[in-house]
Amino acid sequence: SASGTYRISVHCLKDDKPINGSPWHVVVAPGPPYPPACVLTDSDGELLDSDGGVHSVAGQSVAFEFRSVDVHGNLHFGTGEPWVGSISGPYPSADQTPVGIHDVDGMPGRYAASFTCVRAGEYTLSATLRGGHAKGSPVRIHVSPAEVYPARCKAEGRGLQDGIVGQPASFYLVTRDWYANRTPDAGRHKFSVQIKAPPSVSKLRWQRLQGEPGPAEGRIELSNPALVAALVRSASREFTTEEWAGFQIRELTEKHWIRGKNGNLFEPSVTQPPAPRVRLEPLADGRVGCSFVPRVPGPHLITVQLGKTPIEGSEFVCEVRLEEDEAVL
Repeated sequence: SASGTYRISVHCLKDDKPINGSPWHVVVAPGPPYPPACVLTDSDGELLDSDGGVHSVAGQSVAFEFRSVDVHGNLHFGTGEPWVGSISGPYPSADQTPVGIHDVDGMPGRYAASFTCVRAGEYTLSATLRGGHAKGSPVRIHVSPAEVYPARCKAEGRGLQDGIVGQPASFYLVTRDWYANRTPDAGRHKFSVQIKAPPSVSKLRWQRLQGEPGPAEGRIELSNPALVAALVRSASREFTTEEWAGFQIRELTEKHWIRGKNGNLFEPSVTQPPAPRVRLEPLADGRVGCSFVPRVPGPHLITVQLGKTPIEGSEFVCEVRLEEDEAVL
């Protein structure tokens, strides 16, 4: 059953002399490749475990090779056999991607292939010849996420977009690798979250403008247009309804002052409130929960960093309202 060159000798029983032509040399060639006898190994020669699978990391090359042998394990020295490699996954995807299997230069009968998966998950690798699987094929490939890459980490949740004064706003932090694969245990990493509240109006001052006729309309000029609502609310508590009846609000920039229809100047005193306290809590699903309670209305700037690197999309703007909007049916 073993291939190679055999020496056959025939002797006469009477005098133990070889008969004419003896010995003969016979060459036994290997049979055709027999896939179930062709064993898949890794680049170090270790057998690929079709039961436990192969473990890899996103972005890392996976290589395998095998010897093309016949049913008796004899190496087949031919080249160019139509071996077909394919990989499918991650599950539950059934899409198959070809994996090129090629001859190993200078080593007849040896074949090799390599591939790289960037998406974490479970894959199935197959190596076949004319429909027959090599030994170890198909094999599971378990691809884990790579190391956490801060610039690809992300924040998600409604608390990044809007909130209500006095009510908790929340969002979540997710760690990801360079290839945007979610990584486990985000709570092991040191996130820093900073929230900057908008300036608020603490009081208004009445001031008479000298030598200027009263304008026909009221005007509000603010460096932060989101302060308009808060400013009107503060002012309406200090001044009568009649004094505010003729005001029209327009978003302008640079200054903080209000001019009334009677020519009086209302100058608001603007203060920067303290930043809301942020609570970070590791969650069972591997994310980090973040929550804060806004105390003033307006846009809150949320900056999230992992180490010293901002995460993807940072900084975020959370628009905080004074009260819940009525439901729109």
